Amino acid sequence: GGGGGNPFDRDPAGKPAPAPEAGPAVPGRPSFEDAFKEAEAYERKHRADAAGIMERYHRLMADYPEALGRPEFMKAAERAGKANAGLKDVYRKMRDADPDSLKAAESPEVTRMILVLGKDVGSQDSAVRERAARMIGMLGSGEGVFTLVKAMKKEKQEQTLQAMAAALVSIGGAKATEQVASLRDEKDLGMRALDVLQALTGKNAVDRRLALREIGGFAKAKDEAVAGKAVDFLVGLGPEGAHGLVEALDSNNVETKIKVIAALGATKNPQVAKPLSNFLIGGDVPNTIRCREAAMAAIEGLGEPAVPYLFHGLRNGRTKMYTGFLLHKITGERFSSSRPGDWVDWYKRKHPDWKPGKEEEEGDGKGE
Repeated sequence: GGGGGNPFDRDPAGKPAPAPEAGPAVPGRPSFEDAFKEAEAYERKHRADAAGIMERYHRLMADYPEALGRPEFMKAAERAGKANAGLKDVYRKMRDADPDSLKAAESPEVTRMILVLGKDVGSQDSAVRERAARMIGMLGSGEGVFTLVKAMKKEKQEQTLQAMAAALVSIGGAKATEQVASLRDEKDLGMRALDVLQALTGKNAVDRRLALREIGGFAKAKDEAVAGKAVDFLVGLGPEGAHGLVEALDSNNVETKIKVIAALGATKNPQVAKPLSNFLIGGDVPNTIRCREAAMAAIEGLGEPAVPYLFHGLRNGRTKMYTGFLLHKITGERFSSSRPGDWVDWYKRKHPDWKPGKEEEEGDGKGE
């Protein structure tokens, strides 16, 4: 994909994968060398035609799978990958959307290559598996993600796992972020999956948004080291981490919850008052009290802009008492917490331009 390099991309120090035997020459078909030279000549002559360059190298790879172990084949994969990455970057900049979400995003040649490389990813030879992973990354196809993620669950070689992780970062897009997130609680893969998502946040605006959406779920990882790292990463992003942090409020670990509540308050985004109001429940269970006090401090720090996002808490029988108390502390007004309409009317009078959004409408008082 775009800028920001791939921190996983290291040239493997291991032995090179064995080259497959050259297949028999097909009558009337140019040799692989001649076909490669032809694609190269086109690239030299038409440097601006990224789509044409990519198409020619993809066709070359799909037509000569027997040449897979040849250095020129790797060159073809690299050049096709570079052209593909450039085209995707243009699409992302113009549309602010994931190019892999397009229907029929893949050519038949790429689909064929993924099938061929998918077999190699299952090879007994780790050098062959690693080479296949790197090539799938160069193809840059969202369809290759499924092959890589499935292979990672079986892979035991560190260097090959690194190549697979690097390929997923190269591919990016919604398919990659969603499939990588599915590895969260896989034995020995949770931390690596989180590293891939964090690397994707450094690629481009679209991959960053998609990856941040998934990182919040890692706060609920069974492995506490993974959960803690995800929360710390989101906290370090300030306001931008808010979306992921709201996900992390569901953590089973009270210390994590309290850290997340404070971090949401620190984002200064008044909308976080709504999910935080779910902690304003009565009761004297020590952890309930700790979460409630943390939520009250966080919401109070948001000040009056948080008020409309608290109307939600007035309509929930479990949270209305402390929500009313907090509204009084923030505004100095003394309406009853049992009459949310009085608070809404007061706020409308004070802010005539305000229109109730979905978070303040009647009937949205379910505790979450």
